[in-house]
Amino acid sequence: MGETSLREFLKSDRLLLALVLLAGVGGSGVARWAFGQAGFDILGSVVFVAGYGTMVFVLWFGWLRHIDIRGPEGRDSPDTVESSGLYEHDRDGGSDR
Repeated sequence: MGETSLREFLKSDRLLLALVLLAGVGGSGVARWAFGQAGFDILGSVVFVAGYGTMVFVLWFGWLRHIDIRGPEGRDSPDTVESSGLYEHDRDGGSDR
């Protein structure tokens, strides 16, 4: 494996991801704590939920939405396997054994 420098590791996408995570978790958590210390517990909870929810949406919209999470195209679905008759011996009680 080749070595990567800090500059290469912190390219704009990775740096932006780190900043979004830091702001979403850390920033909203600190804001929640500060509002709680000031006596605004409900407002602090709303700020935390809004900040954390916004972070999740930004991560989904910016990074995860574009990922194709389907299986390979050439594989049979359960419907085609059942209708193809590949497992006929299982249906008739396994009489060929």
